[in-house]
Order: sequence, then C-alpha cells, then structure tokens
Amino acid sequence: MKKLSLSLLLILAVCAASQAQLKFYFYPATNVYYDVAQTRYIYLDNGNWTPVKVLPARFKGMNGPKYIVYNKTPDVWIVNDVHVKKYKAQKQKNYPPGQVVRQQGNSHKAVKIKVKH
Repeated sequence: MKKLSLSLLLILAVCAASQAQLKFYFYPATNVYYDVAQTRYIYLDNGNWTPVKVLPARFKGMNGPKYIVYNKTPDVWIVNDVHVKKYKAQKQKNYPPGQVVRQQGNSHKAVKIKVKH
C-alpha cells in the first residue's frame, strides 16, 4: 500500500510540474517581454529575440500597459504573434505608467491593477 501511495504521489508531482508556467510581462506598445524569474527583458533586435538585463535607450519611457502572460517554456516569443494580436486593441488605450493589466480566468476581459512603486 505504501508503494502504491508513493507511486501515486510521484505521478501527481510530475503532472503538477508539467503544468507549471513561467510568468512574463508583455508590453504591446514596444513588443517587449520581461521574464520575471530571470529578471531580464526580451526584445526583437534585427530579427532575433535578445535577452538583456537593461533595455537599450530607444525603449526609454515605455509607457502603456503591461500584460501578464504565462508560458510553459522560457521561449515566450514563439507565441508573439498571438500576444500581439490579442493585446493590439488594448494597446491603443492610455493607461498610466506602471499599471499592470492582466487576464482574469479564461475570459478575455482585462482587469486593471494598480502597481505601487
């Protein structure tokens, strides 16, 4: 019985780990990601997605909303076309700097969240 319980627990742990998702912020106005776990930005530079700790000067004053997106792998840019299309309409709105907009549940409704600095 102990072996069965231990095996079941191990299977559940593996399933839970496979469902784990990495958290990123996506800035649609500049098409930039921020990897929360690695504390780095990822941006498109001459056709290549480039990870950096500090964004180049051309990204100064990144105003607009940021969206929380989740991905199973660190290669979040693979679904960039989906993120660009999904958040295109919201990027036109003028949100105060530092405001996070995230998706709640499975709905496509954005929820505004104030972020303290």
